Amino acid sequence: ACGGSRGVCVARELTKKHEELWRGTLDEARVEFEQRRADGARSARGEVTLVLEGAVEREQGEESVEELLDACFARGMRPSEATREVVAITGQRKRDVYALAIKRDEERRESGGGGGT
Repeated sequence: ACGGSRGVCVARELTKKHEELWRGTLDEARVEFEQRRADGARSARGEVTLVLEGAVEREQGEESVEELLDACFARGMRPSEATREVVAITGQRKRDVYALAIKRDEERRESGGGGGT
């Protein structure tokens, strides 16, 4: 959900004698800590805190919302279900996404693109 290129800091044993901070991307962290485990290192044990880089704000155009809605409809979702999923992914306003979902669902039905309720 976060994407492997998102930055992360893995902090282990904070405020203790053997405090460790590791920084990189999520993909790099996965490789690093899998390698440590394979090498038998116990450094992944103890109290671990993950600090993730904030999400990069992206322009979410109507076209991508429409694509997401269409994918939801293809999986058999109703407009309300599709709206919930797309809002969770994009952060767009629920009212706007629902209006678009109703429009897309009607267009889909008129073109014979599928059933629904």
